[in-house]
Amino acid sequence: MKILIHHRTQGKGVEAVHVQGIARGMEACGHEVRIVSPPGVRLSVHEQKKGVVRSIAGNVSQPVFECLELAHNLVALALLAKAKKEFGCDLIYERYAFLGLAAALASRAWKVPLALEVNYTSASDLAVRTRSRLLQPLTGYCERIVFGSASTLLPVSTALARELEARGCAKNSIHVSPNAVDLSYFRPGSGEGREQGRETFRHPPDVVIGFVGSFAPWHRVDLLMDACRAVATAVRVNLGLMLVGEGGNRRELEARAGRVPENLEVVFPGFVPHNRLPGYIASMDIAVMPHSNDYGSPMKVFEYMAMERPVIAPGLGPLRDVVDHGREGFLFTPGNREELSALLLRLIKDPLARREMGRRARLRVERDHNWKNRCERILGALDGSLPRV
Repeated sequence: MKILIHHRTQGKGVEAVHVQGIARGMEACGHEVRIVSPPGVRLSVHEQKKGVVRSIAGNVSQPVFECLELAHNLVALALLAKAKKEFGCDLIYERYAFLGLAAALASRAWKVPLALEVNYTSASDLAVRTRSRLLQPLTGYCERIVFGSASTLLPVSTALARELEARGCAKNSIHVSPNAVDLSYFRPGSGEGREQGRETFRHPPDVVIGFVGSFAPWHRVDLLMDACRAVATAVRVNLGLMLVGEGGNRRELEARAGRVPENLEVVFPGFVPHNRLPGYIASMDIAVMPHSNDYGSPMKVFEYMAMERPVIAPGLGPLRDVVDHGREGFLFTPGNREELSALLLRLIKDPLARREMGRRARLRVERDHNWKNRCERILGALDGSLPRV
């Protein structure tokens, strides 16, 4: 079967990881894949977002940006048609984007099934961009067309699945499909950079607490820093806090790092290319997701788990979908610094629990959250719509 994977992203970092993960998962299931990207976009898991697309996204007004999104459908249709002519098409897999009609229109015209991955909807509280009211009715109308055109809807969380069902989407077409991880890449024994990660500390820590991601305010890295400061006053061991990432309020966080107890050292390794992330995660003893949202599926949690690291994360629906409290890690009340501190303290004092939780975390992603088995479930959900080969 020939599958076209269509996306409208900048194709860098976690977006590239995701698109390539789906492509490799489908190939591992025995199918041929072609990725259809916006003009000028080259998928790269090792680069930060930059260039013309990022410049436009960051500098035009929201109504103008949304008009450009709508106009992009003409380009996307042409790219999809070209890919179909050159490669063929038995299935379109699309990562849903606002005002993105091209894949839905192509699916209808070509009479091929559309698998639509849903990471958010127009009702989601998006922290990245606030949608304008001007085109809100049109966004909702396009969304209904796209959702109604999909042979299967693949929300990444149960919260999104409930929303789709409440909107009237057929329940039997909705299949929760959280994100996943490449197990051949994130392997506990592949942490060649572990020592390099540890060497970022001036003094060797006894226990390293880590975070990987952007320093956007909504990730609440400040909450993690405050919790670590409180924990450091309660223990005598030397603690390291490794914050891997860039952007956002990093300068503010660096200023905070100068006001911590002597037995807590905070380091900022900066942006780490994806091929070096396994080593940095391997250098952590406890991996933390300080905050997220109630609809998305954080990729980094799966990478933590694949590297056999116990996870501490807020008890939001998408994280409850993938982490059982007390088994692969701990979940705390979102925003509750005292709970987060208590769970950190518990794992700092119990290395055996850290190892056991990490081992179970790896088993969990091996069973449920790698790209191949994710694609197997997607294809299973589509079984009645796919061509027989």
